[in-house]
Amino acid sequence: MNDVKKISPVGSIHGWEESEFGEFVLSEDYDALEAEAQALRDQVKALQSDANSYQAGYDEGRRMGTKHRQSEVEQLMREVEALRARVAELEAEVEDADGLSKRLGELLSEITIIIRGPEPELTRWGYSDLPLRVKAVVEEVAALRARVVVLPSVDSVMNIVMRYQWNEKTNVTGTTNWAANLGMKVVDEVKRLNGKVVSEGLLRRIVAEPVGGAVYDAIAELRAMLGEGKDP
Repeated sequence: MNDVKKISPVGSIHGWEESEFGEFVLSEDYDALEAEAQALRDQVKALQSDANSYQAGYDEGRRMGTKHRQSEVEQLMREVEALRARVAELEAEVEDADGLSKRLGELLSEITIIIRGPEPELTRWGYSDLPLRVKAVVEEVAALRARVVVLPSVDSVMNIVMRYQWNEKTNVTGTTNWAANLGMKVVDEVKRLNGKVVSEGLLRRIVAEPVGGAVYDAIAELRAMLGEGKDP
């Protein structure tokens, strides 16, 4: 548009002519070109405004996105720190539990010593000490078996009583009834004491003594011992 000049033929002695300074156009053509140029300038201005708005929005979005990501990173860091603290607490609890278990074991050992008495000098047994340990246990079991014996079953006692009855039936008048009464008393005692332990000597006196006062004495002794709450 800078090369276009708007002129009028009024006062021109040569009429219409072209000039080296530009192309001459009609006034209405110039006005149309001017309007079109203004419209283009307006469009360029609008596009420039849109571009500026887009750039501003883009910059704001980047800023907000960066801020949001930074916030997420900070939140994750806080969660990681919380997890680390929880792990430390759990490790401390495990250490406390181990210490408590160790202390309980020590207390149990002390209680065992109080109840059973101190262990002998050789308290730790290895594979090489196993035969000696087995031998000691066998000897201990044998000693206990020599001291106590379990009462016989009711059937065994009944068989013993029946043998007494058969042996005495033809020798002494009335011995059968007397032996039967004695046998019932012995059976009652066995039922009452079934499952308990008594001394072997006392048991043999009850089942092996000849029928007479000695058996009654043994039964009375057994009753007295049980009545006093002693271990026969």
